[in-house]
Amino acid sequence: MYCSGSVMFNFYSITFIFIIISNLITRIYCALIAPFTEDQVIIFNLGAQLYKTGEFPLYGARATGVESATPGALQGFLVALPFWIFGSHPWAPVVFLAILNFIASLLIYYWYKRLFPTVHSLMLLVFILFAPWSLLYVPLWNPSYLPLFFILFFWGLLKLFDSPKSFSGSFLISFSLLCCLQLHLSVVLMGLTLAVALIFRFLTRVNFKGFITGVIAGGIGYVPFLLNYGSLQKTTHSVQSAIAFNFERILEFPKFFFRYLSFPTGDTLRFLGQPHGYVGSIKVFQSDPYLLIFLVPGIIGTVYLIWVGLKYFFLKEFWKSIHFPKKTKLDKFHVISLLLPFLSFALYFFSPRGPSAHTFWILFPLSFFPVLYYLTHKTVLLKKLTAFKVVVFVVYVFSSVFYSVVGHRINTTEGFWDAYIQASQFEQPINSSFGVRSIHQFIHENNNKEIKISNFSPL
Repeated sequence: MYCSGSVMFNFYSITFIFIIISNLITRIYCALIAPFTEDQVIIFNLGAQLYKTGEFPLYGARATGVESATPGALQGFLVALPFWIFGSHPWAPVVFLAILNFIASLLIYYWYKRLFPTVHSLMLLVFILFAPWSLLYVPLWNPSYLPLFFILFFWGLLKLFDSPKSFSGSFLISFSLLCCLQLHLSVVLMGLTLAVALIFRFLTRVNFKGFITGVIAGGIGYVPFLLNYGSLQKTTHSVQSAIAFNFERILEFPKFFFRYLSFPTGDTLRFLGQPHGYVGSIKVFQSDPYLLIFLVPGIIGTVYLIWVGLKYFFLKEFWKSIHFPKKTKLDKFHVISLLLPFLSFALYFFSPRGPSAHTFWILFPLSFFPVLYYLTHKTVLLKKLTAFKVVVFVVYVFSSVFYSVVGHRINTTEGFWDAYIQASQFEQPINSSFGVRSIHQFIHENNNKEIKISNFSPL
């Protein structure tokens, strides 16, 4: 018996490690093929400037589509930090961001394992780590840094639900809030989460020392801005330019809602044929018909999981449970999960742009909750595993990841690695893209001799 148990433990450990390593490699590859367009270049240059001059920026990168930026030096620091760690290699912030998202996914896994301990660990690990959205939503965008801080925020709530005077829980909440405030305007969704917890009295007290320590740690990035505040009164970096009321946003709720439900699964229009929708997808399959082999099981699984998430929000008994006394941490997060998507959409009435995925990507860590809650409460699907269920699950995950990643690679006009190759080969890439010129300038300014490479591909 002991020998059998030891063998099972070794099998589990080896499989667990294999999943983690393969996911990290996949994430780094996806980061290298991710688009490297103007938005990403602006963020890249923000960190490159800090690395070159040592002067911390006063603002993060400007918000997409508006002439505004959030105050704080955190984003510039997060881009410059990998240069200090790995050296003056242009790929450093790209790989570093992939590692951050990898860490965030592991924290998401352990958070859900605390809430749903009956779900098989390996299946839960694969389900979260290999969600196609999290693999492909990794360019140097402002929102790409958010999942890590939002799951830290949820860990803080979890600790405070267990122990109202938790130092670490109070620290994580204030620290993550202050960090996200420097990265993206969608930080207001964290404020909504906190509001729900306070209104329903899930939070009645915090550890004052922990909270203040988190404010100090998370607020360090504001020091350069505050020191120069007097001379910045007439700048154009006001976030007020990103606020405008528009009642017609109500028509975009289906887009927002179904995209949110797709976060833990896949979305073909996002990863295949973009930006040409179904027409672009058809062209991809015409040129690479073998992708259809993986598309079919991937789409079936994706549609099923979106349907499960939809049923979660339309079951009366789930909504009625809001009025019951909330004794467990699972009950409390259930209320947050039910209300937060609808409260979040209400904010779009005041947004100049519609609900594009990047504007609420911060909700990604919460998006698994509807599926897991429904499957554990209304079905026996996860209560007893069979070989058939495991095979079906593995086929779905592999298929959805494969067609998403390969299709995305086919469809990306210029990824980071493409720009990196070109920049390393041209002496003066004057007529090249903004991204190529930016990387070339970085190489030249930092006199990096090691990256004169030939036609090498990361895969």
